[in-house]
Amino acid sequence: MPPGLIAILVALGVLAAGALGYLAGHDSRADAPTTTATALGEPTTFGPLRMSIPVGWEVDAGGVPDGSVLSGLSPIAVRPDVPQSARLLAWLSTGEVNPQLLPLGRIDPASLQAAKPPTTVEFPNGQTALRYEDLRLRRRQSPLTLYVAPTTKGVVTLACPAEYLPQPCDAVATTIAAAGSDPLPVDPDATVADGVRGALSRLGSASEEPAKTLASAKKGGTVADASGDLADAYRAAADSIGAIDAPLGAAVVSFDGVATRLNAVADAYSAIAGAADAGNRNGYDAASKRLTEERKQLELMLTMLRRQGYDIRMPK
Repeated sequence: MPPGLIAILVALGVLAAGALGYLAGHDSRADAPTTTATALGEPTTFGPLRMSIPVGWEVDAGGVPDGSVLSGLSPIAVRPDVPQSARLLAWLSTGEVNPQLLPLGRIDPASLQAAKPPTTVEFPNGQTALRYEDLRLRRRQSPLTLYVAPTTKGVVTLACPAEYLPQPCDAVATTIAAAGSDPLPVDPDATVADGVRGALSRLGSASEEPAKTLASAKKGGTVADASGDLADAYRAAADSIGAIDAPLGAAVVSFDGVATRLNAVADAYSAIAGAADAGNRNGYDAASKRLTEERKQLELMLTMLRRQGYDIRMPK
């Protein structure tokens, strides 16, 4: 990856009673939403975001309460000048990177699994976005529709409850951007895909023998050596993916998460090696459980990439 590449998630959402949410994958293309049904004000900068909000709307100084699912993101809330009305929430996030460019820890897992692949929308300003439907935040029951648009300064997300569809959500979606940014593509990047496939293929070759040895190992020393070799293989794959030279874009940023998950699996193997070498049964059991979970997270990451159009799988 190019030095200094970061993935920033900027999310703008609407929620009756409080917080907001995001979601997942992508496939077909759709026309950009129209702005004719809603009267919008002049483009205005709100912190890191620039957008036009409906005439008669205002900034809600109350923001999002501490302890909500969006706590820590310092969102900017915008709503109609009507008490108890639903709000648009905007914020800038510098973490939580994943192939879907969404803060997965804040999203209801069942909603994510059930979500249909998003459509691709092209806006008049040249920005391309993914449109997701029927997604929910953790601890929230109301479904949301989200627009996710990558830029050079982060990923802009607009989330809307049913009462704001199609308008004013569709109208605002055509105007929102990260201030001073340029749009980035959401389509799969062939250079990156080939690089990741190559790294995973080499991982398969390097891990084949130590995996067989580990499966049949009876002694702590053998377990430690095989687990250490597997840790090295996973770290090498992570380093290889991290070194891929490709254009900036959402597709490229997505693979930072794959490298992170590969390193997490490597750390779990290292923990198993250390526990086996020390004869620490409790430590070994804990590290084994950790390995199982990290491998699941890696596979989930690859599954999400496949939903984005990448044919990338772990070697058999």
